[in-house]
Amino acid sequence: MTLANGPRPREVHIFALIFIAVGLWNLLQALTDIDSARAMLSSFLDREVSRDEAIILVSARFTIVLIPVAAIWLFASRIARIVVTVMAIAASWQLLGQFAALQSGLGFDRFVVASILAGLLGAAYLYTAPSRHWFKEGAHGHAKAFD
Repeated sequence: MTLANGPRPREVHIFALIFIAVGLWNLLQALTDIDSARAMLSSFLDREVSRDEAIILVSARFTIVLIPVAAIWLFASRIARIVVTVMAIAASWQLLGQFAALQSGLGFDRFVVASILAGLLGAAYLYTAPSRHWFKEGAHGHAKAFD
């Protein structure tokens, strides 16, 4: 992989800011309420999760968010753009679950809904005209003819 050349479009900056902000918010929310994070992780893993394990796992989740952001920002990785898109669409299924909970009278988690919508918005910024052009041509320059 070669580093992307030239300035990044504003939309790529916005995408990176959105994804880093949502990831950081999730990390801080989990670290400030580590007992809730432990309970969620314990139910997901179907075993008791210690406080240290919970801290490691929520930190790893934040790192996982940063990997495609770095791949897009540094290398204009088209594969990372696809991964971000697939993950944002997959997260939208949670959005449907939140609305189903609202209709059944259970209420919904506003932060989860905001995170999912922000992720979808961030992914959409990767498909604007300036972003598409940057991924296609601008990021790695044009092939040079040899004399």
